[in-house]
Amino acid sequence: MEKRKFNKISISCFIATVISFLGCYKLWQYASNSMSDNYSQTGFVGYICFIIVFASPLAGLLFAIIGEKGFLKAILIIGNTVAFLTLGLVIAVIAFRDFV
Repeated sequence: MEKRKFNKISISCFIATVISFLGCYKLWQYASNSMSDNYSQTGFVGYICFIIVFASPLAGLLFAIIGEKGFLKAILIIGNTVAFLTLGLVIAVIAFRDFV
């Protein structure tokens, strides 16, 4: 596989992280307003979004490290790391708050 394709996959992972985070957050917001304050009330859809938000930046980071050298590689590594540390961990706190 060309190293250029790894960069495209990394960009796709970053975009999937942001879109899944927004969907997951809206789902949690809907569940907390209409049902109870538990994230588990969102059903399996909420946890699927959680898995995507949590795993996608890690995969994007891996593909960015393997990808083609250059300025884009540094941006992808930083972007996916920031996405994991901010978006992924926020959703993890919301999802595991039920079990604490």
